[in-house]
Amino acid sequence: MIDVRNPRSTTPSSWAAARAAGSARRTCAPGAAAGIRANAICPGMAYTPMMSWRLDQPELRAEVESRIPVGRVASAEEIADAVALLASGRLAYMTGHPLVIDGGMTAW
Repeated sequence: MIDVRNPRSTTPSSWAAARAAGSARRTCAPGAAAGIRANAICPGMAYTPMMSWRLDQPELRAEVESRIPVGRVASAEEIADAVALLASGRLAYMTGHPLVIDGGMTAW
């Protein structure tokens, strides 16, 4: 996740999201004419086995969810839906774009 409030954020997730977004922008032009699209998925907090240690603790989950405008974390299926949408061809004109799926967290 990109922390837009702190552009110098060095958390692993913000670094990875920024790197993915930059890669999508850099690689989109060479393949665009051939119909090859390059986009990035930048998910916010999602409930996964890797995050269950934090989200299964009510106090920690409440702290996380208080910072998300929609008031909850995403399910892994919601992130997968975005991947499926990009892969479906319904967004065939979209390339070089980071698709942020974070429940509005970066809007704050």
